[in-house]
Amino acid sequence: SAFAQTMNRRRGVGVSAVKKRQETEQRYARVADQLEATQDAHVEEFLGSFRSSLEEFARKHKKKIRSDPVFRSRFTAMCYEIGVDPLRSSKGFWSEVLGVGDFFYELGIKIIEVCAATRDANGGLVSLDELEYHLRGASRDKITQDDIRRAIAKLDVLGDGFRIVNETMVLSVPVELSSDQTVALELARGSGTVTAAQLVAKLQCSPERADDVLAQLLKGGFAWLDRPEGDAPPTFYFPSIWLEAT
Repeated sequence: SAFAQTMNRRRGVGVSAVKKRQETEQRYARVADQLEATQDAHVEEFLGSFRSSLEEFARKHKKKIRSDPVFRSRFTAMCYEIGVDPLRSSKGFWSEVLGVGDFFYELGIKIIEVCAATRDANGGLVSLDELEYHLRGASRDKITQDDIRRAIAKLDVLGDGFRIVNETMVLSVPVELSSDQTVALELARGSGTVTAAQLVAKLQCSPERADDVLAQLLKGGFAWLDRPEGDAPPTFYFPSIWLEAT
């Protein structure tokens, strides 16, 4: 019938329109992929050129990068911005030409030595200030806390033994401090000492909980206990922090 023929023609038009739209969308997708690939190639070319310029800059300013801690910090930050890690290895360009890799590798070794030498006194918890003091005496290069932080970040190959806690302390033993223990360290920052009553007030907790936190820190070797005569409360000393405060 005429009606059936009309419907068949409409179906043909509908299928054709759908196919045409799909083909158009596919062409758009191919063009988009080509544009994206071109952009990626341009970006990679630009970064490659920039890395070459960075290497040339490093060669030119090698001595200043090694001797000037502020300049060194800005240089390494610039490297990270473009995805270059100058501290990744003690081999390759950054070591052979610049010496930056070796600088942080050597600094990492010195950090391990200082932490090991002081562990009996502080239980493996040392302040960045004290660590910086010891490292400056053991190195001909000018050392900053930024250098120490970067070197410690590279010691992750040793597992979780070396890390920075509370932003100002270096932990060199493989233990996990609880949030309560971290609060106790923060509380000790000013004077290097903490009492159970002070921790109870800070944590808003029971005396038993505060006693347990301090007992664990004492057991771990992070704190010393002083029991004064008379009515004075027992005081917990954190050696690394206390030595700086006195």
